[in-house]
Amino acid sequence: MTKGNGGLSRTPREWSDEIARLEEIIRALMDQPERSIVAHGSDFGSFQTTAMLNNQVRLRIAELEAELRESDAKFRSIVDQSLLGIDLIEDGKFIYTNKQFGRMFGYSEDEIREITPLDVVVESDRARIIAQNIRKRARGEIVQPEYSFRGLRKDRSVNEIESYNSELRIDRRTLLASSLLDVTIRKQTERNVLALNDQLREQSLHDQLTGLHNRRYLDEALERELTLADRAGRPVTLIIGDLDHFKDVNDCHGHLAGDEVLRRIANLMRLNSRSTDICCRYGGEEFVLILPGVPQAAGVERAEKLRQDVEATSIEYGNSLIAVTSSFGVATFPDDGRTADQLTAAADNALYAAKTRGRNRVSTLEPPRGAIDQASVRHAADAAAKVALSELTRSQFRGNCVTAADNGLSLGNGTSSFDAPVRSEGSPLNSLVWCTPDPANGSGGNQLGIMSELGGAMARHEFEIFYQPIICVDNGRPCGAEALLRWHHPVRGCVSPSEFIPGAESSGLIFTLGAWVIHHACQQLSEWRAQRVVDDSFYMSVNVAPSQLSGPRLVATVQEAALATGLPYSSLVIEVTESSLMPDVAQGIVQLNALRQIGVRIAVDDFGAGYSSLARLRQLPIDIVKIDKSFFDELLHSEADRSLIRGLTEASHALSRLTVAEGIESVEQLRVAASLGCDAIQGYVFGQAEPPLQAAATITELIHASATTLQMLSDTAGAG
Repeated sequence: MTKGNGGLSRTPREWSDEIARLEEIIRALMDQPERSIVAHGSDFGSFQTTAMLNNQVRLRIAELEAELRESDAKFRSIVDQSLLGIDLIEDGKFIYTNKQFGRMFGYSEDEIREITPLDVVVESDRARIIAQNIRKRARGEIVQPEYSFRGLRKDRSVNEIESYNSELRIDRRTLLASSLLDVTIRKQTERNVLALNDQLREQSLHDQLTGLHNRRYLDEALERELTLADRAGRPVTLIIGDLDHFKDVNDCHGHLAGDEVLRRIANLMRLNSRSTDICCRYGGEEFVLILPGVPQAAGVERAEKLRQDVEATSIEYGNSLIAVTSSFGVATFPDDGRTADQLTAAADNALYAAKTRGRNRVSTLEPPRGAIDQASVRHAADAAAKVALSELTRSQFRGNCVTAADNGLSLGNGTSSFDAPVRSEGSPLNSLVWCTPDPANGSGGNQLGIMSELGGAMARHEFEIFYQPIICVDNGRPCGAEALLRWHHPVRGCVSPSEFIPGAESSGLIFTLGAWVIHHACQQLSEWRAQRVVDDSFYMSVNVAPSQLSGPRLVATVQEAALATGLPYSSLVIEVTESSLMPDVAQGIVQLNALRQIGVRIAVDDFGAGYSSLARLRQLPIDIVKIDKSFFDELLHSEADRSLIRGLTEASHALSRLTVAEGIESVEQLRVAASLGCDAIQGYVFGQAEPPLQAAATITELIHASATTLQMLSDTAGAG
């Protein structure tokens, strides 16, 4: 008998039924001849037929058994080649598993017979699977058709498994058949894809260089925060910051250095942010900070703190120390704008105002105008002093790059310097004068190179303050000194202030450099008083640059220095040029009035050299007029110059202003200047600017020689 496809397609149960049926036929055929012989006698033909049928049946049974074995072998071969792990479970034991099941969990066929189904499940998943099956049975369902679990291999490693289950009933036996799929790689791939999608989204919302949120995220976040703020009735403050002269960093040090600067500034932004704040890089060298729930006054304080931190940070790149300053514009919802576009435009306009006023400062959309009351000035200065004073005294500017703050005094340009002490009724000659050089004086040298080296110059302690004495005409004694900055460059030699002051102004570093000068000049005066080199009427003159005058922290800087050194404000005189007032006269007058309210006197330098006029002399809140050196150069030969000087001194005295003659180089000029009514004299006739030790010696000599000086000043016969 040939094998047919139909036979091979039978199930094992069908094969068993077929074999049982044939065996019954054989038994029936064998019983039939026996009964026939007994009943009717021997019948050889029937027996022969029966024997032949019996033989054919036995052959058929053998064929069927062979077919059954072949079918079983093919079935096992197919199942063993399956990528699915297949098992049959009865009474909590494996009664069959294919080879893939063994490979999936790392067990041999013999070992599988010794374990239970739960042994291939991670322990923490077992309770869940049992509980799920109990719930199924409680609902009348036999088995959970699909579930996933973490598989536990023999070596204790873990894979992820998906199980597809069904129940089989065979001869009143209930078996659980499971097909298991190892989805570890697929699951990991899915996780990787999800992580990649999250990463791509994060990248689309973050700046790749700094890690801060980018402009796209800013637009979404600002709209969201304004909506929430509008519902809650709370403010939102927006701060836009920009690094001053950042292009110069790239041009001088390269773009890689510029990138490092941006990363450091971004880190400062993060350090100055709360968890609810939103930091963004707006583009280029601009940064944005969104402060939900923060009113404008607090936002301005945050911006100022950030500005100071930027200023105090030096970035080491290669062999260079890079110093940067920053300007900030602050706007607040809803006062400055109710939409994201309006608020951004307001903060941008405030930033522009900060830039136009000299950079390295914080500005609001509408900065306050008019007089500043003394209480508010003192409060602001005291608050700033607590933060800045410790920095000044502890770190001495950390020896790093200049920390720019809208503070301090600027520097003199070196020749004639400070004016005579201010005389107000009932008070002696006071002590400290601040002077501001005219930035139009000179722009010599490579400003880009100068700017790039200024920060490192402070770190290397290349700056030094020289002092030039100022003599009072009334008693012939030194009544003050002017602090003049010198830069001892290791390659260039002594760099003129006319070369580096414009660079410091342009870069914004003038604020820190000026603050350094203020602090050390005050410290020097304090030491001279302690050493009894000078008495309490002696003052110190320190120059203030135009950008410092228009900055918001000049008053605070003065107060910080006085507080640190113990000097009274009456020991200080701040000197400005008229040209420094021209960019913003109203704001300059506000600053000067604020300084006078705390007891500091004001002097105008180089009077007559620029915008000077007698009308301006009457309008400005000043105490001292320093007459420019150019008036005295031809003093001995020009009656016109003498008449002008006499007119200036008389007009100044009529307005209760004292006068100082600058640049006096000879005894003859000295006598004429005194005869024309000048109250104090400064110039080479009494000594040039010198380092502190030599200046102290010169001042001591002048004090001892005061009687001779007074006699010389009094000898005015024929001088006029």
